[in-house]
Amino acid sequence: MDMLTTTARQLLLFGHTLAFAFAIVAVFREDVALLRARRIDAAKLEATGRTIARLLGLLWLTGAALILLDLGLDWAALIAKPKLAAKLTVVSLLTANGLLLHWVVFPMLTKPQRSPGFASAVCAVVGAVSSVTWLFASFVGDARLIAPAMTYSGFLGLYGLSLAAGLAVSLAFVRPHIERLMLPRPEPEAEVEEALLSTFGPATSLLLDEGIRKAHAGQPAAYAQALAARVPADMDDARAMFLQRVAPVVESRF
Repeated sequence: MDMLTTTARQLLLFGHTLAFAFAIVAVFREDVALLRARRIDAAKLEATGRTIARLLGLLWLTGAALILLDLGLDWAALIAKPKLAAKLTVVSLLTANGLLLHWVVFPMLTKPQRSPGFASAVCAVVGAVSSVTWLFASFVGDARLIAPAMTYSGFLGLYGLSLAAGLAVSLAFVRPHIERLMLPRPEPEAEVEEALLSTFGPATSLLLDEGIRKAHAGQPAAYAQALAARVPADMDDARAMFLQRVAPVVESRF
């Protein structure tokens, strides 16, 4: 029976670790993608959210099974283990924050907002809580060396300091980027023409043609190529610079 219990515990621990690894990678991959994005991919955001929700559910199942194997229903023994109590608290916060992400943040990111400044601040705060809490959950899970010297309030104090730092960074640097993503975007043709203007200055008016613009409406890549074809042959360097500047505009529309 002891061998069976040990094997079951090892399998549950492996599944728990694997679920956490996949979840934290998905969280930070989505964070990096959002920071690099020029537009919000609603479908990808929702798909990642569903994946993380499933993995979080698996974490709860495997974690609860491990606690039952080790402690049974002895709540006094649970409270006597500061590391385990702190981990349960952090995962509970992750779950509550995940609900906020799905019910509040995702709709804000994927729908037009009357107040992008306020909406971006909410998204930055909830996102920071998510990232910091996942990181801190990883820290608590691996805190075997310091766990004997730590109390439950000590773990939560460290979490509070980490959260304060994460919120400060998110509001200062992440919120402005999210707000830009929420602002209405100009027509793709206007963005192409802006790249043209930054390259050729006043000479841009000689390259623009209303007929070409109408013929390539909604097709920024084709419009950019058509304008590039109007650049005189002796201005190859300027043409290449224009195509380089317009490339991010074209890519962000697909």
